This record gives sequence, C-alpha cells and structure tokens, in this order.
Amino acid sequence: VGIALVAVATMVLLTAVVWGQVSFLDAVDRDREQAGAALRDSEERLRAILDNANALIYMKDLDGRLLFINRQCEKVFHVPREQALGRCYDDFFPGEVADALRAHDRHILATGQPLEFEERAADDDGLHTYVSIKFPLVDSRGVTYGICGISTDITARKAMETALQESEARLTLALDAAQMGLWDLDLATDSAYRTVTHDRIFGYAELQPTWGRERLLAHVLPEDRTIADASFRDACATGRYRLECRIVRRNDHAVRWIAADGRGSSSCPTSSISRNSATWLE
Repeated sequence: VGIALVAVATMVLLTAVVWGQVSFLDAVDRDREQAGAALRDSEERLRAILDNANALIYMKDLDGRLLFINRQCEKVFHVPREQALGRCYDDFFPGEVADALRAHDRHILATGQPLEFEERAADDDGLHTYVSIKFPLVDSRGVTYGICGISTDITARKAMETALQESEARLTLALDAAQMGLWDLDLATDSAYRTVTHDRIFGYAELQPTWGRERLLAHVLPEDRTIADASFRDACATGRYRLECRIVRRNDHAVRWIAADGRGSSSCPTSSISRNSATWLE
C-alpha cells in the first residue's frame, strides 16, 4: 500500500509538472503570437506613415544598396519598390549626381551625426532641388548598419527666391539710377533696412552698420525735426508716409532738401514703416 501511494503521488506530481510546463509553453506561445501581431501592426502603421509622406524617404546599407523606399520615391523615380531594393545610386543617377550623393553618405558615416544637405536630382521636367536630412541607422548593440534619408523638394521655393532676388536687383538698379534710396524702418526695434543710395543721400560713402529713427532725426535740421517726428505718427494713423524736410549731410555738412514717400502700418509702433523712398528735391 505504501509503495502504491508513493507511486500515485509521484504520478500526480509528474502530471502537475507536465501540466505546468504545458501551460507555461502555451502562455509563451500566446505571448509570442501577441508580440508578433503587435510588431506587425506597428510595422504596418510605420509603413503607412512613410508611404503617405510627401517627402522622399529611403534607407541604404553601408555599401549604398537600397533597403527601403517609400511610395513617393516610387512615384518620382518611376521604379517599383521590389525592383529598387538592392540597387545603388549609379543605377538611377548620372555620374556627377551619384558621386555627390555618395559623398554625403560617407560624411554621415564618418561623423555618425544627422546632417542636412542641399541635393539635386533629375525629374521629368528637369533638375529638382531637395533639402535632405540624413542620419545613421544603429542597431540595439550600437552598431551602424545603414543610412536613412528624408528629402523634401524645394524646387518651387528656390525658383521663387531666385525670382525675388532678380526683382530686388532690378528695383535697386532703377532706384540707384533715379538717385532714390529705399528704406524699411521698424519702429519697435528702431532699426532699418536700406539701400546704399539711402545712406549716400545722408552723406555716407557706404552702407552704415546701424540706422534708426533717432539717427535719421539727428540729420534733420532742428527747426524741421517736429515735422519729421510727426510724420511717423501720421503714417501710423493714415497708413501713408510723406515727409519733406532739410537734412545736414555727414560728409560735407551741406544742407539739402529731401522728400520721403511710402507706406505706414496702422499697428505702429509695434510694426514698421515699410518700403519708403527718399530722394533729393531740386
């Protein structure tokens, strides 16, 4: 009877151990399945975010072979993702462009830091300019295994900046030819943007480091300063800036009449009197 009881107890104990192991393994499997499902869901969410971004997003290994491109890359460069993976810059871009892009990648790997570059690549309608932010990809052990890049097309913005610069250059040329000085005075900071002709009107050979309301009034004859000072208040109230007064030139101390005509802001003095011009009155 004793032996039988020991045998029964042993069997019960073994059964309990086996049951516990089975339950444990089953729980591990469930946890693994849940973790796998969570990982797949996370990857799908990340892929959805990357694929719906307007920027070009791509990842490459240390040899420059593509590991991933988003849908915008497929759209811009007309290559399916499956065909792009494993390929390098030389498969998509001419020599000079590929070399420039590769040099940026080498710089990222050398520094190990995120960096920003301005890069150019051909599109259907010609060369496009991109601002690219690139950074190294590092695994859980701290080992760098690749590079990720996010490139935003700024071609339209660059074209607008170029057109604006050309327009400003033509305006400056016209104002210089007419002996008119352009200025934009911020009353809140008492600072002004001016063309060099503006400062020459006041008797300076070149553009001065600083200029403001007080410096302007210092050139105005004492008997005209009340009128000159009031012109700023009138510009704030009416939105129109007009002034005729006498000034003393810095270089030869000659007295000259000047006229200023421009626009003012109704929110003065926290904003500026903008785009005013000054020239001689004969």
